[in-house]
Amino acid sequence: MEQLFDAEWVLEAILIDGKAGGFTRKELEDLEMADAYTLRFGQDRISGKGAPNRYQSPCQTGENQELRISPIASTLMASFREPSGLKERDYFQYLEGVRRWDLEDGRLCLSAQVPPGLSVQLYYRRAGPEGGE
Repeated sequence: MEQLFDAEWVLEAILIDGKAGGFTRKELEDLEMADAYTLRFGQDRISGKGAPNRYQSPCQTGENQELRISPIASTLMASFREPSGLKERDYFQYLEGVRRWDLEDGRLCLSAQVPPGLSVQLYYRRAGPEGGE
C-alpha cells in the first residue's frame, strides 16, 4: 500500500463488466478539465477532485490488497461543463464500491462492485513526469 502514497493518481480508463465505460481523458482535456478525476491516498483516507468538486473519504485497507472506501464527502460546486462519459456522481459511486486495489505495469487499478451487480475497474496513472502527464 505504501507505493500508493506520495502521488496523485489520474483516472485514465474505466471498464464496466469488462467493456470500456465511455470515459476518455481526451474529452476532459477538450473541455479544459484535465485536472478532473484524481485520487490521492493519505493515512486512512483518500481525497481528490471529481468534476468539478473536491472530495474526501475515510478508507480501510486489509489483507490481500483489500480496500474499502466510506461514503464520499464533497464540495457542492456547480459545473456547466460535464464530460459525457462519466458523471461525477457515478465516479463517487464507483469509489464507494471499491473492494480491492492492484498495481499493473505502474498503473493503479481499483476493482469495485456497484449496484445492480456491476463489476467496475478504475485505471489510474501517476500524475507528473514519471506518470506521463
